[in-house]
Amino acid sequence: MVALIGDALGASRRAWRDLHQYVEELLGSGAEIFDPELHDRLLSIDEFFSGSHKYFWLINSLHTFDNILGQNIEAWNSYHDQFLSPLSSAPLAKPTSKLRKELDDSIKICENLVEDLRRVQGLFRDQKERTLALRDGVFVPKPLVRRRIDASASPWVKC
Repeated sequence: MVALIGDALGASRRAWRDLHQYVEELLGSGAEIFDPELHDRLLSIDEFFSGSHKYFWLINSLHTFDNILGQNIEAWNSYHDQFLSPLSSAPLAKPTSKLRKELDDSIKICENLVEDLRRVQGLFRDQKERTLALRDGVFVPKPLVRRRIDASASPWVKC
């Protein structure tokens, strides 16, 4: 049973890592907010979320990924505490039996996979922080932009 859980955790880890890489590609370098033409394109809306909606969509998605990963990690911890810990203290024929070694090896594999899921969860949290910063860099409040225009205009020009 624990080996099957390990297989599922391994497949899950690979999928989460692939998703992390995809989000990295969506985020890019973030340099587009400093290029006026690309920045203006981020503010336009189209059906592909290629502009401003991209950041809002990513923030919501990354929040969901974090929650799902947290639930998966908690499910393993709960299973381990409720079923495997008591089983570890129960005698299985002999303490050095093949069955005991397989169980211990499977538990260790699962613990390593869950630890990797924690690292992936941290990577998603970092991406969320980066996405928030990029979103904030794209959307400057209009009164602030207005003040910048007013400050840069000559005293003879009214806005």
